[in-house]
Amino acid sequence: MRKRIGEMLLESSAISEEQLREALAVQKQRSVLLGEQLIAQQACSEDLVYRALAKQASMAYVNLESSTPSNSLTSLLAKQAAYELTALPVAEKDGVLIVAISDPRQVVAVDTLNFLLDREIRLVIAAPSHLQGALERAYGPDDSAPATQVVGGGQQHEEAPIVRLVNRMFADAVKQRASDIHIEPFANRVRIVLMVN
Repeated sequence: MRKRIGEMLLESSAISEEQLREALAVQKQRSVLLGEQLIAQQACSEDLVYRALAKQASMAYVNLESSTPSNSLTSLLAKQAAYELTALPVAEKDGVLIVAISDPRQVVAVDTLNFLLDREIRLVIAAPSHLQGALERAYGPDDSAPATQVVGGGQQHEEAPIVRLVNRMFADAVKQRASDIHIEPFANRVRIVLMVN
């Protein structure tokens, strides 16, 4: 059975039992993630929480606080896609592209990365503020950030990542003159096969 973040941080002496109890109480009242609450109450650093999250997800952790990946890596993922997916190519090892994300539960982002990069990738975890800083150092400021907020806080459906993914899939199919598009779901990924006659 997978250990919980609070338990992992307690075992590593990153937080005290009292800090954990306090964060759990707030979590129940506000429906916030425990790690985020521990960071908010300054019981634990963002770095330690995301190291524990990486360990929990059986993923590697990468510290991007002051590093910037090479242009040859960042050129593999367009600026807009990197910001929308909050993902950054950080290294390449044995033909596998290593991509930093901050939330391994983003299944759509993972599938989109597999589709956009069209190569084998391995995901690693980075703290959100470190990842955001690395994105800004690698690509410059986020030009797609809206100047005004959408009423209701929702995202316009034309801009939703899944809509962009489907549009890209259709565009690729037309470009390759495909007669069929097969979408094959697997447990942790989706394979898209274009049939060209």
